[in-house]
Amino acid sequence: MKIKKERAHSSNLKSVLKNYFSFYKTNLRKKHIIVYILSLIVFTYFMITFINNLDEINKLIAETNNTSQNPNIFMSIFKEKIPMIFLLIFSGITPFVYIPVVGIIGYPYVLATQIMNMSVINMVVACIGSIIQIFGVSLAVAAGIYYCSYSTKKFRYSQSVTFGMDDVKQQIYEATNKEDKLNKIKAIKQLKMEKREKLNVKIEYKGLIISAIISIIIVVTVALITGV
Repeated sequence: MKIKKERAHSSNLKSVLKNYFSFYKTNLRKKHIIVYILSLIVFTYFMITFINNLDEINKLIAETNNTSQNPNIFMSIFKEKIPMIFLLIFSGITPFVYIPVVGIIGYPYVLATQIMNMSVINMVVACIGSIIQIFGVSLAVAAGIYYCSYSTKKFRYSQSVTFGMDDVKQQIYEATNKEDKLNKIKAIKQLKMEKREKLNVKIEYKGLIISAIISIIIVVTVALITGV
């Protein structure tokens, strides 16, 4: 019985992963790649800018260290990184407003500012870790963009008018026996209905949750290793 349960569990896990990879390939892969590239560009820009102004940044860091303590990495993970990942994804519930794209600039900036407070050797390790973290966060941003896109479609679908001028025209043409115009208006209505039904999409919440878990695993693991 125990072996059967283990096999069933393994089979269910394979099914979940297979479904997720299909979801990722269809809905997230292209967004993930684009977001990741943009985030790396932003991260590189901030790093170059900060290095070029290293003296001023060191003064600022010294002043900051005199007034506050460096944040504990565990506190940073549970109070900042994990909540941020959920926020980046599920802020997509707001239609039309693509809040998750803030992560393309915000997270690379935070990482760059943290790296400036390290020694040269640690900076190299932290930069590598940051590149991996950005990959994980980019997945969350891509999932958030997907969520916002589908939330927008569902909102537009719910706001679609079900009875309009085309219906009035159809009733008039039916009453006046104008078959040609009646057929044309029916064809127009059919096209509009098909277009409207494309907005009646199903949001894959399971895919969003799995994306959040994967993103968290990547970010937390790298953060613990590199301290950033």
